[in-house]
Amino acid sequence: MPDKPPSHHPEKAEDHYYAALDLVAEGHHEQAVAEYEKSLAADPTFTDAASAGVDFQIQGEYSGEKCGAQVIALGKRIAGVMGTPELCERVRDAGERAGEPAWPMPLPEDVRKGMDSDVADISQVNAGMDRAGHMLQGGVFLSEFVPAELPWAHIDIAGPAYHAGEPVGYWAKGGTGVPVRTLLAVIEDIATNG
Repeated sequence: MPDKPPSHHPEKAEDHYYAALDLVAEGHHEQAVAEYEKSLAADPTFTDAASAGVDFQIQGEYSGEKCGAQVIALGKRIAGVMGTPELCERVRDAGERAGEPAWPMPLPEDVRKGMDSDVADISQVNAGMDRAGHMLQGGVFLSEFVPAELPWAHIDIAGPAYHAGEPVGYWAKGGTGVPVRTLLAVIEDIATNG
């Protein structure tokens, strides 16, 4: 078995390695690698939640890497939510109240097993490039970098981020602003109910 690379720098042009929370990840898509590096390695809430005084982490993302999977799974009006079950349920409830429906998605162990890597702690996608459960692969990948004590939710907004059809509710044609209303509703819920 090859040694894990000593840093996040690629050894070959097609390889991408990066590290956060003492894990080394193998990436296969430059755009996704850059997004994950920015959202994980540079984010102090992921690297040291306790000393930063962070109680939870919620991230909304429109990613070119996984967006097709979210749209295929849930359509263009429902966001996918992955993370710790209680916080995902709070995000779903807040989204319903805000008119931005979201649906909690599982993080199955078999999806994680398919992301085992010969050269890193985890591969950013299924090591065999199997696209089955592709949106779930993104959630499983993120889960590896979140400290165990930190409740978290990742909102995949690929479908609802942009509306191409007739006006619906407060959505006009174009960018919808999803998940801003949901995030505000979650913050209000946490401020009111803890």
